[in-house]
Amino acid sequence: MLQEDIELLTSIGHMVVEFIITLVVEAILYSLCCICVAATWKILLINHHSRAYTAMFMLIFVMFLLDTAVLALDIHDIINEIASYTSTSGLPLADRVALIDTLPWWIADLLRLCIFFLGDVASFWRAYAFWSCDRERWVMILPALSLLGTFALSGLMAF
Repeated sequence: MLQEDIELLTSIGHMVVEFIITLVVEAILYSLCCICVAATWKILLINHHSRAYTAMFMLIFVMFLLDTAVLALDIHDIINEIASYTSTSGLPLADRVALIDTLPWWIADLLRLCIFFLGDVASFWRAYAFWSCDRERWVMILPALSLLGTFALSGLMAF
């Protein structure tokens, strides 16, 4: 075997292992997220029904849907890459690797950024509900800075 082939196969092996580990960790965290969304649904919509709780649950559910989309994109990319590696086309392996059609990286990053932004909105909203009338209003600085930072990062990412 050529040294180039050995390096390419080593690189592919490392990428496949990395993808599988990433997918396993993501699946574990996603299952925990499903449990948390179900518990949130029970607490916010069944036990305490109000407009504020409904709005909070809708925010959490949108975050869950965005997380589902990120997981689907990651699964798509992993399956697409492994299918390219194992295809029986007449192309050499190096050419098949070069032709892998993965989705642009910024799509999943933009979805993750939306999740962070919505999480910061929820944190700011809850902090405001808790500390809006007290003398300890200065505590609102941290959630406000986090929200502004995520908003600025969203703008930088979008443009």
